[in-house]
Amino acid sequence: MLKLEGIDVYYDSIQALRNLSLEVREGEIYALLGANGAGKTTTLKAISGLLIPRKGRIYFQNEDITFLPIEERVKRGISQVPEGRRVFGKLTVEENLLLGGWTKEREIKKNLEIIFSLFPVLKQRLRQLAGTLSGGEQQMLSIARALMSEPRLLLLDEPSLGLAPLLVRDIFHYIREINEERGVTILVVEQNAHMALQIAHRGGLLQQGELILEGSADELKNMELVKSAYLGG
Repeated sequence: MLKLEGIDVYYDSIQALRNLSLEVREGEIYALLGANGAGKTTTLKAISGLLIPRKGRIYFQNEDITFLPIEERVKRGISQVPEGRRVFGKLTVEENLLLGGWTKEREIKKNLEIIFSLFPVLKQRLRQLAGTLSGGEQQMLSIARALMSEPRLLLLDEPSLGLAPLLVRDIFHYIREINEERGVTILVVEQNAHMALQIAHRGGLLQQGELILEGSADELKNMELVKSAYLGG
């Protein structure tokens, strides 16, 4: 579904990604692991169109999207949940969801029902300002807003960041359900390697902008570098 071929990405003169190549297969959850500053968020920004590679190509469903505008990527089925949730705090839950569905206006009613079946609490909070929700509820809203565009590929940037352990478990349960029940392919960027590898099919490890390890989730769990640096043993 997604293929990155040797991409280099810079912030001005600082290189953030170096010759990065990876593939995400249709129907899978791919976990991209790495420390702060490894290039994980930069990778998602390149895929969604917020950053343009200086070198290399990005393909989505066999189409070169390297220079495609952001809104066209959304229409083709790529949706991103940003780090820190980024809900519109002064708008209601309903208004946030409607903004997420701007590319699928004819399907809004149907998609809202799907969202409410996944996240019943959002139906209860529909008229509430998004900024007054708890951290876990805001993360649910951020994911739900992204799902309103009916993505084929969902990009998740640190979905567990700042959440209590019980809420982290809930969020990863929802991620797995979206993949298994809705058939959405997911690329998740996450520092919580333990939780990410519990739900992922495959994954990779970024270090200083380079993909240094890749394999199935079980293979990564048993690699010494992953165990010592990210799994606590």
